[in-house]
Amino acid sequence: MLVVVIAVRGVAVTIVDVIHVILVSNCFVATIGAVSVIGMAVGFVLGARHGYDRIAHMRM
Repeated sequence: MLVVVIAVRGVAVTIVDVIHVILVSNCFVATIGAVSVIGMAVGFVLGARHGYDRIAHMRM
């Protein structure tokens, strides 16, 4: 009986650990995604500004 309880507890803890890892990794991935989107937007704005500066310099 004790072996069954230990086995069930071990399986339950493993499942909880797996769920926890999945949730944490999802949050981590979402955070990285948000940061990369913000970085892409900032890069796009800066790139557009630099492109505009280059065009302005070419006209001079």
